[in-house]
Amino acid sequence: GLLHARGRHVCFLNSDVLPQGPGWLDRMVAALEQDPALGAVGAVLAFEDGTLQHGGMEMKRLDQLGGLPFPMHPGKGRQVPPPRGIRRVEAITGACMVMARALAEELGGFDEDFIIGDFEDVDLCLRIQRRGLGTAVHDGVVMWHLERQSQGAPGVSWRHNVTMVNAWTFASRWDHLTPGA
Repeated sequence: GLLHARGRHVCFLNSDVLPQGPGWLDRMVAALEQDPALGAVGAVLAFEDGTLQHGGMEMKRLDQLGGLPFPMHPGKGRQVPPPRGIRRVEAITGACMVMARALAEELGGFDEDFIIGDFEDVDLCLRIQRRGLGTAVHDGVVMWHLERQSQGAPGVSWRHNVTMVNAWTFASRWDHLTPGA
């Protein structure tokens, strides 16, 4: 999609992300345009029951998974907090991310070395930050995300293996930046 984009901004949006109301894209673009130090803005994502799925990510090493750094979602499963505006966060999910098209093209978008949706968004956020720009969540934009429902179907056992390959790929590139993650 990035290769065919022609607007000033691009919105990476998963097909299973549903807006809760109108104006969400305008608010995200406005936030990006109002702060030239921002490279990407994401939305708050909620589960179908209205609890928090994503409000920004932070890296944490998981001993049970070889000490590799994994993106964690603080507050996941709790009630969505009231809007506080634009919040700087370590990383945002690629399920809903807005950025300038020129920056997305300069960075090459999501790295296709990552398999089917794990870590490629944090990798992109770190490449944005390497350019001296920040990433943020717009608390005034809340969307539903039906995350991975087809991947968790009975008989689907490959998901963990793919996640571990992506974790290793990510760590091989960024482990030096996440020593105390």
